[in-house]
Amino acid sequence: MDIDAWLRGLGLDEYIAAFAENGVDGDLLRELSNDDLKDLGITRLADRKRLLKAIARLDQGIVETEGDLPALKTADGERRQVTVLFADMAGYTAMSERLGAEEMHRLLNRYFEATDRIIEEFGGTVDKHMGDGVMAVFGAPVTHDNDPERAARAALAMHEAAGAIVLPGGG
Repeated sequence: MDIDAWLRGLGLDEYIAAFAENGVDGDLLRELSNDDLKDLGITRLADRKRLLKAIARLDQGIVETEGDLPALKTADGERRQVTVLFADMAGYTAMSERLGAEEMHRLLNRYFEATDRIIEEFGGTVDKHMGDGVMAVFGAPVTHDNDPERAARAALAMHEAAGAIVLPGGG
């Protein structure tokens, strides 16, 4: 497994050197814990959680590919139609200018916790976080007859949840 490409696919290129310096390969990757990721110098909680989820998806047969949708590996080469959901915060740039970096980081963590929970509740899989955006896949690794509907319902629930997140300073 190409660890560098896998990290790039997750948008976590800044950790390529740490993985290489510590000899983390495809086999060792599956054994990493939250504490191991801290030892690698990954201090940001959201990045550790994203890595742990991506490692778990490896065991489900999903592999992140740079600039692409996740590819589903099955024994017989089966292809599946998936629904992709992308959502980001409205007004992110203005908020990030108004709030300090620490407050914006806390706000993003609350946003990602809410959106990830909703995506999983509707049967989707969080593919990645990019800036203030979250990308999810419905239909892999588990397929439902109504994956497009599940994605649409998740989007509505995410919109409602985002509106309930209290901004720092009461705004």
